[in-house]
Amino acid sequence: MYLPSVFLFQFYLLSSLLLLHLLCKLKTHPEFIIWLTLIMLTDALVAIPFAQLRLQKKALQFALAKIINVVVLSDSITIF
Repeated sequence: MYLPSVFLFQFYLLSSLLLLHLLCKLKTHPEFIIWLTLIMLTDALVAIPFAQLRLQKKALQFALAKIINVVVLSDSITIF
């Protein structure tokens, strides 16, 4: 179920040094690419439970979980 997201995460993590080399301005901050990868992985991993909640027509639970997800991801972007 989460296998494509895990593979995508590994691809991003392994290719982060290549991306870092290509993006000259970020050479001194490789943690930016790693944080971006972790945030994208988190977003991809929560997509499946959200889809399941929508399928089960649990609108209130879906809305609350989605709001919490947006707050957590936007806070992590702001903090890091």
